[in-house]
Amino acid sequence: MYLLIFALLPLSLLLIPRIRIFFITLLKPLEHLLWGNIKDEELAKFIYLALIAATITTCTWGLKTLKESLLTDFVGRGSLAHAKIASISLIIPLVFLYNFFANKISLESIFTFICTIYSALFIITGILYFIATSDPALFLLLKIPPATIGWLAYLGTESFSSLLVSHYFVYLASTNTTDAAKRGYGLIIFATQLGNLVGPTIVVSSLAAVGFSNLLFGFSLLILTIPLFIKLFTNNVSAHLRKSDAPEEKISKTHNPLEEKSFFQGVSLLYQNPYLMGLATITTLHEVISSMLDLQFKIQVNEYYTGIDYATYMGSFAQMNAILGILFGFFGTSFLLRKIEIRSCLILYPLLLAGIVWSIWSIPSIQVFFAGMIAIKTLGYTLNRPIQEIMFIPTSNAVKTQTKSIIDSIGKRGGKALGASIVHALTNISESLLTATTYTSLGLLTGWVVIAIKTGTKYKNLIKNKIIVG
Repeated sequence: MYLLIFALLPLSLLLIPRIRIFFITLLKPLEHLLWGNIKDEELAKFIYLALIAATITTCTWGLKTLKESLLTDFVGRGSLAHAKIASISLIIPLVFLYNFFANKISLESIFTFICTIYSALFIITGILYFIATSDPALFLLLKIPPATIGWLAYLGTESFSSLLVSHYFVYLASTNTTDAAKRGYGLIIFATQLGNLVGPTIVVSSLAAVGFSNLLFGFSLLILTIPLFIKLFTNNVSAHLRKSDAPEEKISKTHNPLEEKSFFQGVSLLYQNPYLMGLATITTLHEVISSMLDLQFKIQVNEYYTGIDYATYMGSFAQMNAILGILFGFFGTSFLLRKIEIRSCLILYPLLLAGIVWSIWSIPSIQVFFAGMIAIKTLGYTLNRPIQEIMFIPTSNAVKTQTKSIIDSIGKRGGKALGASIVHALTNISESLLTATTYTSLGLLTGWVVIAIKTGTKYKNLIKNKIIVG
């Protein structure tokens, strides 16, 4: 079973033409209802992109299911909050490097660069785990602190998923127009949620039998198939279908030495444009609120489960989240994006989130926490995420590669770190942590709605007047 699941996606590399024909035939009766007037060639393009998305999320979510168990086992339960804060310190220099290379090499080559480095990192982590558990004397002889395994697994997974997922959506925004995105992003979200299910399923079904090290090796090899999918996509999808709304970049008439550094160019574009600042704020607020609740949920779960039991429980949580995401992504995402204007969808999500937060506070049990966190994550991936990605389409290539990477990586990691810091601070000053975080979340959500209204209105004007930001 373990080998079959791991082999499924790589084998599909050889079967893509048949898979494409099968899916087009299967989806033909539903395409008008779910995706509007999408043509066969465009549907084929999104099937390629969906396979890439499924492979990425299988790897990232499989590793995410492992990372916290390895961290708590080798570092300690109290390290979860510190790990979220530490991840932001790591991601800042990595984003700097990403922005530097984004100006030097193609978007396709960046996939190869990221996947090769992190595949090697996870293989090393698996080797260290194997030595530490099978031959402790040899591990002590190497003079490597056991905590290294936990930190490598956690920070490696956090930075890998942040960089690779962010880059995938940069690539998506760079190869799709706004109209195409409304038709096809539902299929992308469906595929990401399918990967979210497959990754944890691999862990839950095989962890007890094969162990942490073999799973790390397996995911490392699967990561290396992603650049191969990208190569097949560029070779088999016409160039005119791989264009966005943004025009070709033009050389600026004014020379600014600071903007020669891509990281600073991204920061400059961010702070100069209220529209981009609105998107950055919305992204960060989502991470702050979800991180506050997520941390409390995992602390509560860790009181009952440890080691393999903890990883299995969190794997089951991810499975349920993915099942609901698959259903909503397939039937709901593109339908809502086409039937309800983007601005309304942008406002709808924080209102739904406020209702979920209030429900968790009203009935503070682990079961309600479980259901609430599934709802937050499912709606976050299937409704909030595609809306924000579509809002980046009417932007320049510089914004997509430079500014967006800062928002996706530093903004999200910063939001997670801030959420963890808030929980840590409220723990020391409040007898009821859940009550304190609930009112804090509702206050932040109020500001979120106001910003969503303004940013959504700006997006509507950009599309109406065919203006490109940046």
